[in-house]
Amino acid sequence: MHPFSRSTLESRGRGNASAPLRRRLAWAAAALIACAAAQAQAPTDGPEDGVPPPWELYDTDKDGYVSAEEAEAQKMPASVFRSLDMDRDGRLNREEFSVAPLLPAE
Repeated sequence: MHPFSRSTLESRGRGNASAPLRRRLAWAAAALIACAAAQAQAPTDGPEDGVPPPWELYDTDKDGYVSAEEAEAQKMPASVFRSLDMDRDGRLNREEFSVAPLLPAE
């Protein structure tokens, strides 16, 4: 006979031992489902949490690029500019600029 079979447990006087365990497992499952549902409904960082920086505000000389000086004039941190300048030419084209961090929505 298997040591954890129902008949073995009942013969040892532990036939109801699994009932509290099942209740605990049911509560744990319910808690996990509730947490998952709450997390799914929680707001996420998305487009509604900010606006993309306007290209026209940054490209002040209208040459089709945002230079480090133009970005600095708009208070873009130098570290952000460097991280966006993928081809390391010292200026941002529209594609590079398009992944700039969102500005806070007002």
